[in-house]
Amino acid sequence: MEALGSAAQAPHAVVAMGKAAGAMAEGAVAVFGALPGLVVTKDGHHPGPPGFEVRYAAHPIPDARGAVAAARLREVLAQGTAPRRILALLSGGASALLADPRPGLTLGDLRVATRALLASGLPIDAVNAVRRRLSASAGGRLATLADGAIEVLVMSDVLSDDLAAIASGPFFPDPTSADDVRALVAAVPGLPPAVRAVIAASDEVEPRARVEHRILARHADLLAAAEREATAVGWTVQRGEVARGSVEAAAARLVALAAQLASGTVLVAGGEPTVELPAEPGLGGRNQHLALLVARGLAGGPPRSFVALGSDGSDGPTDAAGAWVDEQSWARFGARGPVALARADAHPLLAAQGQLIESGPTGTNLLDLHLLAAP
Repeated sequence: MEALGSAAQAPHAVVAMGKAAGAMAEGAVAVFGALPGLVVTKDGHHPGPPGFEVRYAAHPIPDARGAVAAARLREVLAQGTAPRRILALLSGGASALLADPRPGLTLGDLRVATRALLASGLPIDAVNAVRRRLSASAGGRLATLADGAIEVLVMSDVLSDDLAAIASGPFFPDPTSADDVRALVAAVPGLPPAVRAVIAASDEVEPRARVEHRILARHADLLAAAEREATAVGWTVQRGEVARGSVEAAAARLVALAAQLASGTVLVAGGEPTVELPAEPGLGGRNQHLALLVARGLAGGPPRSFVALGSDGSDGPTDAAGAWVDEQSWARFGARGPVALARADAHPLLAAQGQLIESGPTGTNLLDLHLLAAP
């Protein structure tokens, strides 16, 4: 919350949304003292400081509680007739937590569309470009509700640090056109007709408030912190490539590097690879799926250990942050390994082997961390 240190006056209200909302709200109170505020976050995550109103909602598939939370957020932003100073604290996950379908859509449409988009293998920037067209709380629309000034402090969970993509840009104008988004969803099956109709409609968003965005932390900060910790306990650190694109390609790069690591070296990497889900997927997340792929590639090779985890403490729709594997894991998985990969069902297998990492919510959200170590 260092960015707040130069602020001349406390804000009239704080609104915090996303998986790190509670921790960010605590930072605001540490700077300004007691404040009126609202936290919208995922089930089980930090509720924020005493005195804040907290609304929990589902992630990654939105639910009715998210619709109630979005309505309450809009009320808070629109309160009063005089211009106000609003501090907005934004972190990843808010796209799903603010279940606020545009006119012409139902919550059911939003749920179906979210499932289809997340299963499509599209990168998160593209997914959120679509969600900006579907939500009344995205694409700068929240900035239309308040007079005065809104300072938005952001914890970035997208590799591009694109303010329009982070949490679908609730206070940032949508830079995409209807044609752009139609092209993105052309090959996405299962979208309801109402969703395609809303995407095709053009609209203009005119903010009433003066809005300033500042990014407090990003993925590079996560990797730098991991490097410092690894160095402090005696590892030689090598920086790896940031994972974009398919999870299969990310696994192949990691396995190729594994053979080249010198003893005593840890490769620090991360990113946000995408998983294209089968028609009836099992239970898991991209880090657990990546761990299985890397385990298969390490099998029979020299001693190596690999960790993949989500920095927020949750991987996909599971309570695990991720998983660890080594060169012996694939043999231990036996015939269940290929089946789990084919079904995107890594979680039960990794749980049975005691190879899940379960940290609980961390209070941050800066994408994924991958560690590959040669003892």
